[in-house]
Amino acid sequence: MKLLDANGLVGQGRDLDVEATRLHALIDGLSLQTMNDMKMMPPSRIRSVVTHHLTELARPTT
Repeated sequence: MKLLDANGLVGQGRDLDVEATRLHALIDGLSLQTMNDMKMMPPSRIRSVVTHHLTELARPTT
């Protein structure tokens, strides 16, 4: 998360520890869903979800 922040990819006002935990939880959840049923969570869907999360992460908090 610090590397993302250092490169301007984390929105102003975001708590880096909280965001790191959120990203970790997202990746864990996607991994578990993929192991349970790859048809429900194909690689294209995983990329879409992670891309959406990282895009939101770059926005400043309100």
